Amino acid sequence: MDWFYRLRNQIGTKMIVLALTALVVANVVLHQAIVKPGTARVKALQSDLSRLQKFYDKMELTDMDAISGVLHKQVEFLKKKNREIFDQAPREEELPLLVSKLEELALQSGLSMVSNIKSNANGPKKEGLAPIGIVITYRGSFQQVLTFLDRVPDFDKPLLLNEFEIRRVDDDRVGGTFEFLTMVARATHEEI
Repeated sequence: MDWFYRLRNQIGTKMIVLALTALVVANVVLHQAIVKPGTARVKALQSDLSRLQKFYDKMELTDMDAISGVLHKQVEFLKKKNREIFDQAPREEELPLLVSKLEELALQSGLSMVSNIKSNANGPKKEGLAPIGIVITYRGSFQQVLTFLDRVPDFDKPLLLNEFEIRRVDDDRVGGTFEFLTMVARATHEEI
């Protein structure tokens, strides 16, 4: 401690207080400018590391083979459904028979009608399927129209009522058109 007394005598008490104050201020400035931001950055990096560790732990718990198996089963299920839809679609050579059955259904409902096939060349073609429209121009009572439309869902091939027009012809009868849309298979499923 002798050295402190000698130093104090040489430079004076005011200078020592000033030096100590400068040292404290410098320490505070260094803490605010360097240590505090560095500490915040370290905490942010620790938080990021913690999130990455949790993600990594989840990835280790996730069995990629199991996920791949589930996805493979879903693909197989969708392929099976696609084959079922394709197998339900009438073949191009069956189209006249399909129209004939639809005409028979209309006649059984009491409608007088004329039908024609409308090829939809601009329609979407997917895996050997092409949209075909069947247009039926009809006349009959409103009840006969409802009976016909009620029987269409029981038809053996998938049909979609695409357009429907009805107008009064006279007091007891209505007339108009139905356009049914179906997908016609232009190739066998094995050819696709």
